[in-house]
Amino acid sequence: MLAVALLVGSAAAFTRSERLKLATSPVAKPRFERNVYPNCDCSDRRVRLSVLFQRPEEVDVSIVDIDGAHVATLALGKHLLAGRKAFVWNGKDDAGKVVARGRYRLQIRLVGDRRTILIPTTIAVRPNANP
Repeated sequence: MLAVALLVGSAAAFTRSERLKLATSPVAKPRFERNVYPNCDCSDRRVRLSVLFQRPEEVDVSIVDIDGAHVATLALGKHLLAGRKAFVWNGKDDAGKVVARGRYRLQIRLVGDRRTILIPTTIAVRPNANP
């Protein structure tokens, strides 16, 4: 009986994952400024990160490091309409400290879908350099 339950559960999970692969992504066409210089007195001390939402969503938006660890929250429980939406990041963590030199990514959690999308485009932080 347990084996049957496990098989049914596995089949359901497989079916859901296959549907997600075939579905159009709810987030598309990222447009990012690729470098941020948080310590400079210039326009590049912040980056604008925009994505196209295919439908209305409630989202949590954050910056994660290259290993996927949380760095900064850009939006929490924000209700967005369909269309292009932009977020701004200043190269600092949630505590207000400049993050280490390196590459970071935008992570979008779709609250209603219980799904997280990690945008592959990276943002390079260069804390001690000027553009």
